[in-house]
Amino acid sequence: MPVRDAARTSILSRNWRYIWSSLPHLVLNKHFFPDIICNNPLYAYTLVSVISDILLLHSGTILKFSLYIPNIHYDWDLHVTQWLLFLSRNGKKELNLDNQNVKSYKLPSYVFSCPELTHLKLRNCICKLPEAFVGFRSLISLQFEKMAFAANIFGTLVPSVPLLETLNFSGCTGIEHFNIHFPKPKTFVATDSRNVESISFQSTSNLTMICIALGKKAENPGLHSTINLKKFLENLPRILKICFDGFFLKLLAAGSIVVPWVLSIPFNQLKHLVFAKLRFDDVDQMSCVLCLLRSSPNSKKLCITASAVRDHAVEPVPRYLEALGCMYQQSNQL
Repeated sequence: MPVRDAARTSILSRNWRYIWSSLPHLVLNKHFFPDIICNNPLYAYTLVSVISDILLLHSGTILKFSLYIPNIHYDWDLHVTQWLLFLSRNGKKELNLDNQNVKSYKLPSYVFSCPELTHLKLRNCICKLPEAFVGFRSLISLQFEKMAFAANIFGTLVPSVPLLETLNFSGCTGIEHFNIHFPKPKTFVATDSRNVESISFQSTSNLTMICIALGKKAENPGLHSTINLKKFLENLPRILKICFDGFFLKLLAAGSIVVPWVLSIPFNQLKHLVFAKLRFDDVDQMSCVLCLLRSSPNSKKLCITASAVRDHAVEPVPRYLEALGCMYQQSNQL
């Protein structure tokens, strides 16, 4: 039940007056404060007061806490830090901090001293793992959006999240190497990630969905010699869904001496392929796409979005796509 509705039940009976204060899930998202936004000119002060009162009156364990920080000129840091300190002593299992403010929030170190966390989602925060970080031994899902990392996070995270299944990075900075060798990941997403120099997968036999959309120019010299298409893809034996953008496909081609006609180990379980922002006038991108299609005999769904073709597009690509044997097998299950 939403917190607002739960609090309203206190007027129905004396015996129910304080039941709402033991609610284990506190979801204080943007839908929690609509009338405050519309009716109260001192929105920020009222918001801080409401949240502080809810936490002060709460009794029992808070298993899930979701907090929305609006984009309004106000110094939120002190209040958010106090709320997180309270929660760090309360046995929480899920934390979602959605910072929509222009200013990034610097996470306090005690956020990382909650070994019982199972789901962690952070947006627009500055993150530096403490030296004494013991890890999230129970963490299953980790989502970072518009995060700024002070140092490469993977060297500390890898041995510290043995149960991690979902790893999502969107618009993050400060990560140069995506070295994914967690024992149990099922989903990996990296979108709009700048300054990436290498991406590798090891011991990821459980990975079933991968999405890499760099969303930037392919002329990044750091990536040209670090990602070999054949080695990269053959470390994904159980993959069910692949989503790559044209920029990443260009880099895969650049990291290979020759794009293979077909992979030596086919993706027999791959069902869903998504290619975004493809340039049909780019031989490198189309070579990678066709290699993946030829290596996925059981694919059932193909989704393509294309970038606009340049005015000075050259002819080799149409000739390449129309060549005899370009797709020597039929996609009968598509």
